[in-house]
Amino acid sequence: MIGLDEYGDGERYDQEYGAWEPDGPFYERLAHRYGGPVLELGCGTGRVALGLARQGFAVVGVEVAPAMLARARAKAGHFPVEWLEADCRVLGLGRRFCTVFMAANGFQHLVTAEDQIAAMEAVHRHLEPGGAFAFNARNPVTNEDARDVDEEYPWHSYRDGQGRAVRVSGYHRWSPETHTLVYTTIRRVGGAVDRRDLTLRFAPIPWLVASLRHVGFRAITVRAGFADEPFDEASSQDAVIVAEA
Repeated sequence: MIGLDEYGDGERYDQEYGAWEPDGPFYERLAHRYGGPVLELGCGTGRVALGLARQGFAVVGVEVAPAMLARARAKAGHFPVEWLEADCRVLGLGRRFCTVFMAANGFQHLVTAEDQIAAMEAVHRHLEPGGAFAFNARNPVTNEDARDVDEEYPWHSYRDGQGRAVRVSGYHRWSPETHTLVYTTIRRVGGAVDRRDLTLRFAPIPWLVASLRHVGFRAITVRAGFADEPFDEASSQDAVIVAEA
């Protein structure tokens, strides 16, 4: 995992991204279908994990970035989520779960094929027979991010906790050889400029499916979004994958 300093401020993350993901209801349906306990890998500041805990599920949230985990703990209040700082590639909790997931393209933070396979193996070790692992991923064949954008362009803007205007922009560089994309994020607050890189891996969707089968997953479904849209590798921008142990 490269560039995790982008996740060094949990409050800033929530201000920028905390509400935009449309995936919460999907993971709720998944948990109701396969049951608890539930394990979220890369839980960030707890957006999805807390939603499931509020519905009565026993939830463990695993996160490698300490600042994100601290923010999740602060937001949880009295909800009994178990928060753990750990690396999903070498996870060894000594227990099993019925539902495991990685939200918000978290799986793509694993930037090599070896990293992604190691995470799949770790998940498989932690799943009850018949349990499910779900995650979403961009499709490198069609996704508009899978290309070079050398000129800085605006992403969005907001006001931080101190009321200051924050302008976020950036550019990105694509490597078709490694299926990796390096995002350079630039934040401007007053006269200050903060620049950070983040690397993601857009693995081919057929490779992801084949790798899941290789490590022992059986029934695998691929859809194009969280509303169960059919997936077409030639036209779908994104994939939502559910693999049963």
